[in-house]
Amino acid sequence: MSDEAYTYCDVCGNRAVVMDCGCVSCNVCRLADEVINEGLHGTGQARRDSLGDDYNDVQNEINRRLGYSKRY
Repeated sequence: MSDEAYTYCDVCGNRAVVMDCGCVSCNVCRLADEVINEGLHGTGQARRDSLGDDYNDVQNEINRRLGYSKRY
């Protein structure tokens, strides 16, 4: 991953990484997908604990996708 270049996610605008293979990896969108599509990371305090420092960004992305207003 030493040749990775930074770009910005088309979905949420957060910094993303373009890997050598051309894949784009945005941690916030990946985590939001895990919460919405896979039911991972729990709810409430369990989600806060699981997501740690990414909680606010991920929750804002979840709210945006589900049509809720921004809270954090």
